[in-house]
Amino acid sequence: MAGSNQRSCKEYQGRPMPSKVYRNRCPCSAGASGIGYQISKQLVLNGASAVVIVSRTAAKAQQAINDIRKETGLEDAPLGFVECDFKYLTNLTQGWKISKHQFDTLINCAGITQTQGLLTTSPATVSEILKVNLEVPIELSRQMLKQYFMYGKSPWNDSTGDSRRPSSFCVINISSLLAERGGYGTSIYSTSKAGLTAFTRTLALEGAAIRDKFPALPPFRANVVVPGYVDTPMIEKFSNAQKDKLVAEIPLRRYGKAEEVADAVMFLLKNEYANNTVLNLDGGLSAT
Repeated sequence: MAGSNQRSCKEYQGRPMPSKVYRNRCPCSAGASGIGYQISKQLVLNGASAVVIVSRTAAKAQQAINDIRKETGLEDAPLGFVECDFKYLTNLTQGWKISKHQFDTLINCAGITQTQGLLTTSPATVSEILKVNLEVPIELSRQMLKQYFMYGKSPWNDSTGDSRRPSSFCVINISSLLAERGGYGTSIYSTSKAGLTAFTRTLALEGAAIRDKFPALPPFRANVVVPGYVDTPMIEKFSNAQKDKLVAEIPLRRYGKAEEVADAVMFLLKNEYANNTVLNLDGGLSAT
């Protein structure tokens, strides 16, 4: 838990885009790089009225915002960020509470990888991996579920002036093929991602139970994307020999792209019947 050296959470808001809303408010954890960055960009391009990047550092988040605006040509893209160290769960809760946004969508894609065997993985590293990869998504989802419950008691209007009812509340978690396939040196990482997939299934049921109490609520959906090896900074820790070996095992003979994972997330957001969906995106690796 947080100690005296914990960092505070600060929110920096961008300006809202008043048109073409299909998801209202979307926080994306680790949305400043890799898969999270591409998801944040796709949310903007698909007309979300606010995209909030949750990042460990303000400078990295602000750079991501600048890059997305430049790449999309949307200088007024509705981007903001919350600065939080994912190691401290109390900061995440604080960051959510001080946020001026009301969310109907949550994307959990923060993650720490592992490249050594269990015997050489310290207890501190085990705790850090489990906290960032599993406890952080659980805590953010808890806050999302609380907001869903409160919406059932008192529906809110979008602060940009758009009072349209959300078509659904949706949580999408980014898991990993290693949750199902395993691999040397990934014991704790694989465990954390397997837990995230199981958590997603139960979250879908808990959302439905809340809706049973408040039938006027829009649906609550929870889904998970299961990528294989994706060309992101996370695989830079692998040696060239390891990378070549992995590519040779993938039937498509290449790594996935972060943009392709973002496309899968957009599909799950747009498809209102997608609930408890586990979407594999691994280039065929799970068939081997």
